[in-house]
Amino acid sequence: MGWDHSIAEIFAEDYAYIHVGPTYRYAITWLSPPDDKLRSDMFAALGGTPTTPLPAAPNAPLVVHRVGTLGPRKTKIVPFGLLGPGRHVTFTAIVSRATRKGVRARIQVLCNGAVAGTQTVGKGQKVRTLDLPNMGPGDCDARLVSSAPVSLKYNLRLQLAVEGEAFLR
Repeated sequence: MGWDHSIAEIFAEDYAYIHVGPTYRYAITWLSPPDDKLRSDMFAALGGTPTTPLPAAPNAPLVVHRVGTLGPRKTKIVPFGLLGPGRHVTFTAIVSRATRKGVRARIQVLCNGAVAGTQTVGKGQKVRTLDLPNMGPGDCDARLVSSAPVSLKYNLRLQLAVEGEAFLR
């Protein structure tokens, strides 16, 4: 039935909610927050209501760099996962090697098989950036796709961050 029907995932959503409160955004959209009875039962099973607040989540983004040469009409793929909602994905490509005309490459981010964003790298362009807020959860990849008949040198930077104050508490 999919990950969103897994007992462990449902428990994880409810666990996060009872600790964070109404500012928590569920990744499982069909699931309602636990009522007071379930909340008290969960705390009882876990040993009681916490006496100290949860530590703040790290707010430093994860950054992945890739540098190399891409063959003519080849694709470089950087796979990544987004474990929850409210993720901010920034994908930047620096492509060097001039072509006389036309599009020489494109950058894309795909999540769960769907294109989340795309931009072309055309004549006279070296740097392109995709800025994709409010992503996740999902299995994703960032791609540099060459349409040039020659090799291209590339420098890729993929940044993954958690959005909003609700996720930083």
